[in-house]
Amino acid sequence: MLPPESNGLFGCGSTFYAFGYGHVIGYTGASGMRVGNIVGEVKAIAESGPNDLWAAMLTGGLRHWNGTRWDKQSIAGATEAFYGVWARAADDVGAAGSGGIVAHYGL
Repeated sequence: MLPPESNGLFGCGSTFYAFGYGHVIGYTGASGMRVGNIVGEVKAIAESGPNDLWAAMLTGGLRHWNGTRWDKQSIAGATEAFYGVWARAADDVGAAGSGGIVAHYGL
């Protein structure tokens, strides 16, 4: 069952993720498991590999899950709210946010 406060779902392979305010939950099969402790409202998720997730945050910036913890990542000094994220690799990530910003992290 998905948390009622979820903003959306993202699927990759046999895993999908529900996300929202203060949570990212990964589902493989019928049960789900919280992916670390994330603070703030998650608006979008992208996966670029095993244990390599990216979260677009309403409070600005991106968070990166490295398999152990969520770390805040800066993109060219952008502080706007991000509503979308795309990740091809851990060092090739794009995000779109308020004010028409389109930003790139990595390479």
